[in-house]
Amino acid sequence: MSDIFFIIVALVCEFVGPVLLLGLVIWLIWGFVRIWRTKKSLSAAQGDDAALRMEHTRILSGLASFLGWAAFPVVLTAALAMDMEMQAALILAGICGAAALYVSQRLKSRYSTDFKEKLVRAELAKVFDNLSYKPEEAPALLSQGLLASFSTIRCNDLIAASYHGTDFMQCDIRIQDREEAVTTGEDGMQQSREIVTDVFQGRLMRFKADASARGPVQVMRYDFSADSLLKKQWQRVETELAAFEERFRVYAEDPLDAMRIMTPQMIEAIYYLDKKLDVPLLFHFEKGEMLVFIAQARDAFEVSGGKTLLEEKELLAKDIALVTGFLDTMYFKGRRKTADNDKKTEAAADKAADLSGTAFDAFSPSGTLSGLRSQMHGPMLLLCQAAFWLPVAVWGISVAYAILCLPDGIALSFSFIDGTAELADSCSTLAYCAVGALFVLPSAFLAGSSLACALNAFLLGGGRGMSMAGRLIQTVRYLFLAIFTGIPLWLHLFFISINMDYV
Repeated sequence: MSDIFFIIVALVCEFVGPVLLLGLVIWLIWGFVRIWRTKKSLSAAQGDDAALRMEHTRILSGLASFLGWAAFPVVLTAALAMDMEMQAALILAGICGAAALYVSQRLKSRYSTDFKEKLVRAELAKVFDNLSYKPEEAPALLSQGLLASFSTIRCNDLIAASYHGTDFMQCDIRIQDREEAVTTGEDGMQQSREIVTDVFQGRLMRFKADASARGPVQVMRYDFSADSLLKKQWQRVETELAAFEERFRVYAEDPLDAMRIMTPQMIEAIYYLDKKLDVPLLFHFEKGEMLVFIAQARDAFEVSGGKTLLEEKELLAKDIALVTGFLDTMYFKGRRKTADNDKKTEAAADKAADLSGTAFDAFSPSGTLSGLRSQMHGPMLLLCQAAFWLPVAVWGISVAYAILCLPDGIALSFSFIDGTAELADSCSTLAYCAVGALFVLPSAFLAGSSLACALNAFLLGGGRGMSMAGRLIQTVRYLFLAIFTGIPLWLHLFFISINMDYV
């Protein structure tokens, strides 16, 4: 028992200590970065009283949240130092922490409401006509066609407006389905229960499509996975564009409808959304309407405590530009010409047709590379899974190696004297591996998770709609996180290596 206690104390000092020290340094650096970003946002808000109030509310919300989490240990320690009973000290610390967190939540709610009502609504009104904006949960306007069979459809941040005379709708949507499942209990009696499954969660857009093509037709990106929305039992329609086929699949009840819908301008509009977002997409055409399902994790127009007001404004501008850019590409590109420019219009259409074959190359390192990525999607996922288990496998191999090659024990401390390593504080190898697993194994899982996220961001985009530069930044971020969370594992391997060198 004393041997195990000694190992725990030694590993806490040697494994946890460096992690806490490095974590403190990273926290301080990140704090300075946040202060710089906040000062930049406050400078940009000068002269706008409403923006200044929103930014101050956001800052106060973050400060109250920090005080709420910090209050519990501080108040508890102070109460115990004043000889207060443990139960009373816990209650007092809990009340103080909960009160601060409640204030933080109220301030955050006020900030979110002000952002949507005073900023989002005003920016939308500048661009769109006949605007109807419902920030809170609103009844879905889509209980027909493809979505009629689902039991629950919830949407918020609902926009219904027109852009240069073209009506459209957008909302953040969650689609669920319910089904009855019958189970047999231990007494032989059958019981029915309701199972709720998530079908899709993301963003939904609805636009007018070519009225001559009644559909239904679906165009799905290769990685769209909401099977309940897909109609793969329809006929697969192949296009003559190799780059398009590598990235998208087309299904239709009548192939002629697909041929009418997949015009050069429509293909270019699909490419536009794919380039801007790079997330799983589904385009559903039916009865003169087009539904666009965007499997994006971030809700439109929702504020985040980690971003300043200036950064939220930039995201809002991108969200609005996404809609206007898609509508411009699909409806208005080449249509605002006068009758005297018919030839130019025809030339623009020809150019659009050429673009449909090469647009994919415009936003990818190369058509071949992107095609290879789409074909290797399954192996890439397996590679990410392998990366997750790699640190755990390395730990297992090191433990087996240590038990076999260090039967007499393992040293937990060492010093260098005149270039020679002096090992000390030996303990049982088996006891070290068993107790060390409590520290090293969680580190290995965290490091593996970060490595898998790094590979996912670089190879597959992480499902976040990132550009190549964004993927590289995200990859480096996750690799650094893997190095940080894996510190106990790296120290464990270092100890094993030192002991092996001086066996």
